[in-house]
Amino acid sequence: MQAQIQKWGNSLGVRIPRSLANKLHIKSGTTVNLEASEHQITIIPETSELDLLLNNITDNNCYHEVLDDNKMEGNESW
Repeated sequence: MQAQIQKWGNSLGVRIPRSLANKLHIKSGTTVNLEASEHQITIIPETSELDLLLNNITDNNCYHEVLDDNKMEGNESW
């Protein structure tokens, strides 16, 4: 996939196509790390540990609390 480098203020910028951004789960405001090596720039989205944990939540491993309003437990008085 090709993109064009463009002037952005005093810097240079590259636009990331929507299809690639969606695939990598990045959006406007996502913090990324840039790494430069010989003739190559790598853009790595920064993800927090919380983001990684939240991304792993599915319906199969999610706790679903069942509330029964008719069932009283303990010494509560309403």
